[in-house]
Amino acid sequence: MAEKNSKFKDFLEKIKYKYRLSIINEDTLEEVRYFRLSRLSIFLLASSFAVLCFIIISLIILYSPLRGYLPGYTDTKTRTEMIHNALRLDSLATQVEIQAKYLDAVRGVITGDIKVDNIMPIDSIVKLNTENISLEKSEKEDEFIKNYDAKK
Repeated sequence: MAEKNSKFKDFLEKIKYKYRLSIINEDTLEEVRYFRLSRLSIFLLASSFAVLCFIIISLIILYSPLRGYLPGYTDTKTRTEMIHNALRLDSLATQVEIQAKYLDAVRGVITGDIKVDNIMPIDSIVKLNTENISLEKSEKEDEFIKNYDAKK
């Protein structure tokens, strides 16, 4: 335990030890400026510089047109175009499905598999057996309505 403590103290001493950085004029050998630095101050200075650069670059990207290249930061115009295109694609897919059913019916008539009288009109191809849907109330619905009205 004492060995770890001494290593830590040695490390702290090395970090805090001061060095002198001198800037000397080469022609006159005059000392123009000097700095007293330690390893800790250099580390803190470099870390601060890196954080500052990161913040400046982040702000430049977020508040400039470069933001459009980041995933998830599309502008509203692009987003509305995507929604419009998705709706258009959906309607085109249903149109292709209707035309495929129509072509299957025409192909069946041409090959003789289906008689001409058996072909449904195009309107009935779009409707998906809505004739079998009953709009009359069932007994459960009547019972629910009566209970609901009684609670009011």
